[in-house]
Amino acid sequence: MEPQRLERIYNVVRIIIFILPAIAIIWVFYLVIFPTFSFHFYSEGEQKQSDFQVSKDQMAKSISFGHSFNKLTRFIEVNIRLDLKDPKNCIQNNSNLYFERTFKAFLLSDGKTIESANELKEYLFENNKLEYPNGSLLHVKQTDEVFVLTHGKKMLITSPQLFELFGWSWDNLIDIDKAKADKIANTDPPYLSISNQHPAGTLIKSYPSGKYYLVWDKEKLPIASSSIVQEVLDMKDKELSIAVTDRGNERLLSCPISSNSLKSEKISCLFDEYKLRESLGNYYYFYFKLPDSCDLETAEIEKVNLKFITDKSSITVRQSLKDIIASLINRYAYK
Repeated sequence: MEPQRLERIYNVVRIIIFILPAIAIIWVFYLVIFPTFSFHFYSEGEQKQSDFQVSKDQMAKSISFGHSFNKLTRFIEVNIRLDLKDPKNCIQNNSNLYFERTFKAFLLSDGKTIESANELKEYLFENNKLEYPNGSLLHVKQTDEVFVLTHGKKMLITSPQLFELFGWSWDNLIDIDKAKADKIANTDPPYLSISNQHPAGTLIKSYPSGKYYLVWDKEKLPIASSSIVQEVLDMKDKELSIAVTDRGNERLLSCPISSNSLKSEKISCLFDEYKLRESLGNYYYFYFKLPDSCDLETAEIEKVNLKFITDKSSITVRQSLKDIIASLINRYAYK
């Protein structure tokens, strides 16, 4: 082989060797600045760990799922793989996949309305011998742990991210000594999980209606008037409730599901989250309905992939850099 040709090949190889790491670094930087967050559901046959669960409502003929999330993103890509068993009876025209932002507890059915201050006190101080009502956020000064009171017991909130995901305000922390906290029994399990709804005793305020609800196990209890809440709780200087948006069709996004999608047993949708940017709540809730002729008992979801995609904008760049700096500070500065 001629020396000149060998030299050209050598130069090309050198360029490739230098370019590939540069491309890899740029690609990694791109993924860090514009991240994509993926969460999955797998059926039992997949034998993989799911990030969330799927529910079926036999009466409403609906299938629903959701996940709590509070990162700054723009688009949500939803891919569903079905196993309808009898697709002929499950295919319909004009079907939709619906999406709304809320909180899991706000999806609970309404229970008995709380009509008086005494009735609200019975719930807030039920099994609770302390001066703090259920729903209080207790901050143990010596350990920097944060607990929420529910049924007179304390439940550990394991991280600041989980605290903010549930919509609590840092301004509402009540400082207590460790000796006093140790006298309060722990819940079982003793900590809050991302898959939980808000614990019993949590006060929710819905906007723009301004209506209050009390989360109580498997129901949310409407409170007849805001004056009842004001009478029981000292809320002169701060709002002790979780803010959420009123539910309604105007706060829903929909994605058409074609009959061909149901025939192929695959549903794919892309939602623009900015259209719900004024909605309050960090639970991303999705559901769709099947026709009455469809046997929901045998209809299964084999797999769901939720992909949260960031917007390619300067706002995302700033937020990503802030997250990186905060992560470095938490990791190295506060050891």
